[in-house]
Amino acid sequence: MSKANLSISVNVKSTAEGQKMARAIQTIVNQLTVESLEILAQKSKKPGINMMIKNYQNIL
Repeated sequence: MSKANLSISVNVKSTAEGQKMARAIQTIVNQLTVESLEILAQKSKKPGINMMIKNYQNIL
């Protein structure tokens, strides 16, 4: 498997939040398959998704 450098833009409130988000994104993309990432991307469009993740975090 080879590595790819990807550039993304995100809206953050502070540099610290941006660094935290970058670490979280890096962890996610290193652990999930492309198929799982695509599913996650589709589900992320649902209204209230952040609240759902918080409510069901123990199940995941």
